[in-house]
Amino acid sequence: RDSVRRDSQDWASCSESEQTDCHSGTHTDTRSQRPTDNIFLSQRHPHLPVTHSAADSLTSVLFWTSSQDFGAHHTMQVQHKNSDTAPLLPGAHHHEDIDPHGDSGEKSNFAQAMMNFLKGCVASGFLSLPFALSKSGYILGTAALVLICLISTHCVHLLIEAKEYLCKRLDRTQMSFGALARESMGRNGERFTNMFIVTCQLGFACVYVLFYIENMTQVFPALSKTTHTLILAPCLILLSWIKSLRVLSFPSLLGTMCILYAATLIYIYCIQHLLDYGAHLTPASNECTDTFNPPLNISGNFTAPCLVAASPVAVAPLQSFPLMFGNAIYAFEAIGLVLPIQNSMIRRQDFGLMLNLSMVIVFIMYTSFALCGYLVFGGSTAGTITLNLPNTILFQSAKVSLSVMMLQSYAIQFYPAISILEHGYLPSMKESLQSEWAVVILRHLVRTMLVGITIGLALLIPHIGLVISLIGSLGAGALSLVLPPLIHVRAMWDDLSRARVALDICYLVFGVVGSAVGTGVAVEQIIKTFNS
Repeated sequence: RDSVRRDSQDWASCSESEQTDCHSGTHTDTRSQRPTDNIFLSQRHPHLPVTHSAADSLTSVLFWTSSQDFGAHHTMQVQHKNSDTAPLLPGAHHHEDIDPHGDSGEKSNFAQAMMNFLKGCVASGFLSLPFALSKSGYILGTAALVLICLISTHCVHLLIEAKEYLCKRLDRTQMSFGALARESMGRNGERFTNMFIVTCQLGFACVYVLFYIENMTQVFPALSKTTHTLILAPCLILLSWIKSLRVLSFPSLLGTMCILYAATLIYIYCIQHLLDYGAHLTPASNECTDTFNPPLNISGNFTAPCLVAASPVAVAPLQSFPLMFGNAIYAFEAIGLVLPIQNSMIRRQDFGLMLNLSMVIVFIMYTSFALCGYLVFGGSTAGTITLNLPNTILFQSAKVSLSVMMLQSYAIQFYPAISILEHGYLPSMKESLQSEWAVVILRHLVRTMLVGITIGLALLIPHIGLVISLIGSLGAGALSLVLPPLIHVRAMWDDLSRARVALDICYLVFGVVGSAVGTGVAVEQIIKTFNS
């Protein structure tokens, strides 16, 4: 009752024009709610009096968005409504929707929505897919990619269907991931969702740190990993202090160009190598000094691949297959993109078609890239394929550009996690500290500490492929394969047929088992790597 009263007062304190942005960036005129809304609210919360004002207050509480519509490697077209780009200063209004990728109010057509979705999907995750096939084989791995792509895409449809169902039932126009979990599973469901969001986002940040250190150490071998870490740490700390992601809009565009540049070079290198040696599936390695007619002859003589690695296999030992699962889920994870992009579309009913077409394009790109990389490098395929590229100026430029892009991506992945955490601890800290400057200092210290944790974890686990598999299984698996069917079946239980309930349960079991086994195998391999 106290929280209802406080949120009711917060809502009442907004002016008539500001009430549009008070909750989730979406205007809901509670004064015009239908009488049936009060009946529904009284059934959900019988301890509250069924009055119009109580329903208004409770509605403001139910849809206080304390989660995310984040993009992982994600789109920057959908921005946070806060346009400030200054550092965190006292006096800012923090009791607000913490969704850092919410609807900006700008609507997009079909083509624009597809470009935003593709831009968010095609990120660093695809660079680890050749390593994923090395743990499953090119036949079994390709079949697994098809299955994971189909299931993850259908899970997105389930999430959107549940969202539309709840929005219609609750007279809303949009809801976040956390709000969907709260309305379908209660406050514990929201906490469960937020826990995996924070885990997944900070895990992505660890991957970017490790990617930067591994690639820059290869480009500049004279500097140790410790030196590269000391150079990187201040940059990440400053990025973590950014108040709004809007300042990263232009760097995001540059990051997309860097990915396309590097992917193009890798495609050319792999395809040319397969044309020259593909009949024998001859693997390549960048750890050789023999020079002969290089497979990629753009400028000068490159160090040619040596024929030393194990040849690719059609089906790898099954005990390593869970590592493939985690890497594939990491690459295909795009659940954070769907809600903000669907909210931004002019014709929301076209989102399903846009999603299907986009996933077909993503699948073709991912599968072809994974096959090319694995067939070329075989048993020597590294956790990220950039580590397999020849140590030449051209390929080193691709590594440097991708590493710099990772700095910008680090801030994008860090922002949703810290937003959720600050939403949890800041209100009580404000009451106890009684000083806005003390709160500012605390926020900076917490953010700096989290940066240190991500750097420490990245240094502790030196194999980027295993880190990606762990994060994919532990965080991305839950967000992409477990929560969507769970939210769907809980929200729409009364209106689902037995067949659809059974399908949701099958997806749920697949996600839980795959995530659990993948996490266990990844942890086991990380421990072996750490001990060695």
